[in-house]
Amino acid sequence: MRGLRGAPRHYLKIDDAAFGDPTDLVNKPQLADPTKSIRKAQGFAVAVALIPSQTVRYTVNFEQTHFTGGLAAADKSVTDRKTENVIIARGQVNF
Repeated sequence: MRGLRGAPRHYLKIDDAAFGDPTDLVNKPQLADPTKSIRKAQGFAVAVALIPSQTVRYTVNFEQTHFTGGLAAADKSVTDRKTENVIIARGQVNF
């Protein structure tokens, strides 16, 4: 898969065997607890840069990540974790 500008997109695929039946330790051992381990994460990021002069630079980045799985509901079923949002701002002066 290719992302923006032809750069390769890297992601981690987890096989369903990692979240096997916890009671069946012979055929499908459970390697990860589905109530605590995220099955999938997808992220999106945007950056804006302002360079008013050769010595000053300002940047703001925003990233949002959506999760699948990883949270135990009250009835012991597995639901999705909350979406995470991050804003990072940076000011730089070169001299």
